[in-house]
Amino acid sequence: MKYNSHIGRNTTNNDRWIVEHIFPNEYGKFFIEAGACNGINASSCYVLENDLQWTGICIEPNDSYFQELVKNRPHSICENLCLSHSNESVTYLEGERSRVHPMLGGIKANLIKYRNDSQEIVSKGREVSKNAITLAELLKKHRAPQVIHYLSMDIEGSEFPVLEKFPFEEYRILAISIEDKKCNDLLVSKGYIIVKNPFNRDRLYEQYFLHESIAWRKNIQISAEYYVSLGNNFKLANQVSQAIAAYQKAIQTEPNNFLIYFYLASYLEEQEDLVSAITVYQQAIEISPQKPAWLYGNLGNAWQKQGRFNKAIAAYQKAIATEASAPTWIYYNLGDIFQHQEKLDQAIAIYQRAIAVDPSPPTWGYANLGMAWQKQGRFNEAIAAYQKAIATEANPPAWIYDNLSDMLDKQNKLDVAILERNMI
Repeated sequence: MKYNSHIGRNTTNNDRWIVEHIFPNEYGKFFIEAGACNGINASSCYVLENDLQWTGICIEPNDSYFQELVKNRPHSICENLCLSHSNESVTYLEGERSRVHPMLGGIKANLIKYRNDSQEIVSKGREVSKNAITLAELLKKHRAPQVIHYLSMDIEGSEFPVLEKFPFEEYRILAISIEDKKCNDLLVSKGYIIVKNPFNRDRLYEQYFLHESIAWRKNIQISAEYYVSLGNNFKLANQVSQAIAAYQKAIQTEPNNFLIYFYLASYLEEQEDLVSAITVYQQAIEISPQKPAWLYGNLGNAWQKQGRFNKAIAAYQKAIATEASAPTWIYYNLGDIFQHQEKLDQAIAIYQRAIAVDPSPPTWGYANLGMAWQKQGRFNEAIAAYQKAIATEANPPAWIYDNLSDMLDKQNKLDVAILERNMI
């Protein structure tokens, strides 16, 4: 079929996925486009409405975009509000081209909670008050059909809270595309299969879902992310063998994805199958192109739990050597092993290094340093470390106070002994 409008306006080719792969040459279906922008640029549903006579609802909170949306999508219901988990007034961060791209706008609370890359819009976006509505209430308001053929969601962090409260038992959404993976486990638990979009080769942040009622009737490639989420759901239900099998299936589906090996290894470690966990961690390191420090750190943790401290030390040292800004927990874990082995000079050096690079050193970091000083009989340094630990946290563990009290007592006795000796 030839399309009157230019297909592929959405950079992820979501529109092409729907019109050529999922519902080819199917007319008159129903869509929801949340985050519709101006209705044409970056739109996943423009072709559906313009060429295939689909109808639906477009949601766009940005006022400037909305003015263009109502002109560009005359056959859609257009709503200038936010989707949220409840009907309420929300603080919406609206982007302005002179400050930050308007496509990055979203509900402030959800941007902060669910988006790791929201710093720019949070710091530069203009705060405006917007009405918000749940997806279910929006569908009821416009008497939408109970079968929604396609839901496109790009609402900057609000996807999960919106879908978490959605009554999937009342409405059946057949195909969904969402930016980011935060909804994967939820949607898999609701009967969705995570699939590949054959027209999206490089923008892998976009996730694609088909309801199980139609998934097996389509020519689809199941994503490894489906099996990962399946494993996560089995894990949540404490179905151990099923979770392990799902993670293994994910590895079979995408054998060069080191993160999937990590998911399996960390779960095996939780189940105290340390031998298998160590093997899988080593496989992850072997295939990882970047070999991140935290991966060596997790391998070190597994070695440490096995009591194989020299191997744990080697893994932690490899982590620190691999990455200049290695997570500080790796330094602390390494210091703890040195302290356990009574290698106090090495323990103190690594604790001090961790504290120096950690913007907010933990209470126990100072406390463990204090213990090492205490074992060396360096009471002044130990007292200072314990006092720092207490000052760091509102309610520090009682043992830190006990150790500090013991140190002060010993220091007082030492001062008295020195005074008496000088008087003789």
